[in-house]
Amino acid sequence: MIEGIDHIGVFVADLGQSLHAFCQNYGVAEPPIVDVPARRKKYAVLKFGDCSLELLEDYDPDSPFNQRVCKEGSFIHHFALRATDIRNDISFLEGHGCEKIGLEPKPGLRGPLIQFIKDKALALEIEITQL
Repeated sequence: MIEGIDHIGVFVADLGQSLHAFCQNYGVAEPPIVDVPARRKKYAVLKFGDCSLELLEDYDPDSPFNQRVCKEGSFIHHFALRATDIRNDISFLEGHGCEKIGLEPKPGLRGPLIQFIKDKALALEIEITQL
């Protein structure tokens, strides 16, 4: 069952600079930056109650995310919904017009299983993340 919004993912050009400025502007503590070299991405998670803001930097020069940030600046990439049973929830969503992106749930940057879907009702890609 979908339990609520888990986080909003935002790609930025320079994670350290963006994180520092955001935290200063909003008076929140700076979380650690986590580097995931195998995926050529860095992230930091800012907790706001039950929802988080996930700031992401893609440092692969050939990545479409990096290219978009270089061309257009920061952008909201996705919002993530919490699932209690990701496989059953994905199956349910597929039965209601959503389409899986990729074959199976896989570990996300932060560890738990994730699956992106194309939601036709909203015309958006949404991340489903295992609780």
